[in-house]
Amino acid sequence: MSADLRTIATFSDPIEAELVANRLDEEGIAAAISGDMTSNAFSGLGYTAGGIDVLVPAAELDRARTILANFAKEIEAKKHPPPHAITAAPPIPEMQEPSREAEPGTTVADKEVEKAFRAMLLGLLILPVMPVSHFYAVILLIHVVISGEGMRSISSIKYLATLGISVLGVLFSGFAFVMLFFVSPFWLLMGAGPS
Repeated sequence: MSADLRTIATFSDPIEAELVANRLDEEGIAAAISGDMTSNAFSGLGYTAGGIDVLVPAAELDRARTILANFAKEIEAKKHPPPHAITAAPPIPEMQEPSREAEPGTTVADKEVEKAFRAMLLGLLILPVMPVSHFYAVILLIHVVISGEGMRSISSIKYLATLGISVLGVLFSGFAFVMLFFVSPFWLLMGAGPS
């Protein structure tokens, strides 16, 4: 590669810079990237840290600009395909994201209550160690109340059981924390601890 390199474009995203450099390489122009280490170290600050330059030999600068302009047109055309264009194969059902819609008979609130119930059960297993799952269950239940969506009767029962057990779990964990870290050291210091 020639030592006389010129910047053809500056990017804030290393992936965009790589795409342009690869396209130029495919067209027979040896492109180099400069500044990508800085952008990786300060991710999200690409231009602030100087950006990522795509460099080409000075002799190929005009041809590289033409290729880059055509590449930009290709990308823009892919963003806005004509309405009659077939852009991809039909999605495979296994690869589709699950819909947020509940199946017939259940609501999103029912699913949230079910998640809270599972978190509460997990909290029962790790109760003295970490009350995080109980906090999570309580937050889910608060979300259900705020959403105002109706629930089935079985979900209402699970809701009440989960709320009661999770609140007790949070209180018990708080009590255990206070006893372990505040009361026990005090009694040990006073010499009245267990023998």
